[in-house]
Amino acid sequence: MQSPVNQWRLVGQFTLGLALSILFLYTMAPFLIPLVIGAVIAILCEPTYRRLLPYMPNALAGLTVTTGVTVLILAPITFVGINVAFRLMDLLRGIKMPHFSDLQTLSEHPSVIRLIRKIRV
Repeated sequence: MQSPVNQWRLVGQFTLGLALSILFLYTMAPFLIPLVIGAVIAILCEPTYRRLLPYMPNALAGLTVTTGVTVLILAPITFVGINVAFRLMDLLRGIKMPHFSDLQTLSEHPSVIRLIRKIRV
């Protein structure tokens, strides 16, 4: 049997290890999804790299696969993302929001008056 001091030491070590693990995962969370996506792309592109190895040196095969992934996958995704962002900004620019300088002006707006009437009834 262990002495009570050793038991508390083990509990303390376990708690400290658990707390540090949680802090590590919390800190690394923004990087985990890009790492997983990179791993998936690497796994999917390895057969192409292996097929290119008999025809060219290692570095050139790796450069070819990396360039192919960039041009064929990442560039279109980036282009679509930028296009969507610009279209969304244009859409948001077209929305006219009322500008209220104070609470009195807000309370006199017709939409607010209708809303207050509905609430009171």
